[in-house]
Amino acid sequence: MQCLQALEMGSGNRPTGQTDFITSNHHYFAALAGFFIIEDSLMKSGIELYSRAEVDALWETACSKIKAIMHEQFGLIQTSVTHGSGSPAAGSDACMKFVQVKYTLILLAKTLAGYGFFVQPLFEFLAGMRDKFEAILLSRLRSEIKEVRTAYGVGWFCFTACKTRRLSRRLC
Repeated sequence: MQCLQALEMGSGNRPTGQTDFITSNHHYFAALAGFFIIEDSLMKSGIELYSRAEVDALWETACSKIKAIMHEQFGLIQTSVTHGSGSPAAGSDACMKFVQVKYTLILLAKTLAGYGFFVQPLFEFLAGMRDKFEAILLSRLRSEIKEVRTAYGVGWFCFTACKTRRLSRRLC
């Protein structure tokens, strides 16, 4: 019952703000880790509230919920960054907050891997998200560079190698 409550925390009435997203998901991941660590300890001590098969099924459900949460948040970040809503700093902040949640997810996965849980699907999910996230960051960086160039009236810089193997900079 406690695990079902922990799993339900991840869906439904979650806060929509970026800071609230980070805080709520830190708590969500901590509650999941706590449940599965305690359940593993109970099983090792001989007290089984759930069978190993039930715990593994709950873990698979938790992984599915985590992936759904991360996909949802990634979609919000992608929309805010690529459609230019807000200031350039807002898009960068959204990306950095997503990275913080990603690091928390990695910590969760590594912790539970130490307790024998199969966390490979989470790492595969994060690897799949990496390319998409890098594309968004590069897009954001390009737009910020373009804004700076426009604001300061600067053209493109070209770098060429000199005979002394130092880079020389010239305005193209």
